[in-house]
Amino acid sequence: MSAAADAGGSLGNPVWQSRQLWSWWDMVTQISQFLQTLGLIRGQLQTFSILAPDLPLAPGPKNSLATSFGVWQELSYNADFARSLAVTENVIGKRTGARNEHPIITGVITARRAVERIGQYEEALAVDVEGRYAKIIGATAASHYGVSFDYRLDIAFPSARSEIVEANTCFAMERHTACVFHLMRAMEHGYRALAIKLGVKKPKTALEYDTWGQLLAQIEQKTEAIIDSLQGPKRPLTTAREFFNPALADMRYFMDAVRNIVMHTRTGGTYDAQQAISIRKRVLDSFVHLAKYVREDGPRITKSTFRLKT
Repeated sequence: MSAAADAGGSLGNPVWQSRQLWSWWDMVTQISQFLQTLGLIRGQLQTFSILAPDLPLAPGPKNSLATSFGVWQELSYNADFARSLAVTENVIGKRTGARNEHPIITGVITARRAVERIGQYEEALAVDVEGRYAKIIGATAASHYGVSFDYRLDIAFPSARSEIVEANTCFAMERHTACVFHLMRAMEHGYRALAIKLGVKKPKTALEYDTWGQLLAQIEQKTEAIIDSLQGPKRPLTTAREFFNPALADMRYFMDAVRNIVMHTRTGGTYDAQQAISIRKRVLDSFVHLAKYVREDGPRITKSTFRLKT
């Protein structure tokens, strides 16, 4: 796979976008078809230039010869494709919306001049494509590119989604330390959501300015209060502990063993693929666990939360 582009249609109207994936085979095939079609158009225009070199080329019934060959339509389709490749603007021009204006052939020009413009266009295309590069990644890596973990987690923690997507994209592109970095930023959104649902408040500053240590201390205080208040039936107390204990254990682990290392230039702050895979799995499991009781738009977490769940 190539991270260079994304095909969004037929040869006539593809959409190439950066940061999207396009299969290497489709990329080569599409460009080859494009160049072949362009060659056929050049041949048709050369025929016109021999038969009637000064024949004006314009779309519509005024030029039945050009219309019958479909030249104008082909030029429009391929010019759109070339524009998506960002071919030199001074060659393909700018579409103004006027009836007789065209991104390759601007205005009404002769067949002879059209052949010259096509030649300039091909030269510009060659220069443009020479300056583009593609990174080849395998199908497994490509499956992580530009995606989140799960749509249900996206609903529960929408603030974390962009960081998760970036982490997975970094993993696909073999930027494993960057992957871990973004995973920790994603987890911060999850733990901040937990703190808010527990009723942690900051009277003077926003919660996002707290360090992980400060956030953890306030979360622990709130969870201890809930556990202490769950007297009576054993099941609500057990349920609360089964939720809070793993959540807090994960937060301590991420803070001490990952976050404080990857966020600073400390020894061990560079990660390989296997380490990234391990941390990524634990982050996913942590989000799944948090989502049992935490949603950014969900209700507060109180002692009644665990009594209702039993």
